[in-house]
Amino acid sequence: MSLEVDAINEVALTAGDTFLMLMATAFMIGTAIFIISYIFSPVSEAIIGKTFYEIIYNSCALFFLLIASITVIAQESNRAFGAKLASAILGLIDGILYALSLALAVKYKV
Repeated sequence: MSLEVDAINEVALTAGDTFLMLMATAFMIGTAIFIISYIFSPVSEAIIGKTFYEIIYNSCALFFLLIASITVIAQESNRAFGAKLASAILGLIDGILYALSLALAVKYKV
């Protein structure tokens, strides 16, 4: 049972749905801050590139987005294709993109 309610469809959101939305929002904001800092301060790219922050960030994003997406897919697997399943699939795609970013970060760090 969840306290959140989807106002459009009046369907209760499960804990997995809420977790997926929180993880996607948090990591998109963090990624936007990365991009903004790289654009407005070219020196920050060189500084952040010398640390393991980007590797740790991408690892956490990959892990949490994949777990959240798989949870929602498991919950929605017996239902018709809908918005929740579509958001879980997009979460998987986002996780794959973070995996590619992690691979590039590891390649250029080592």
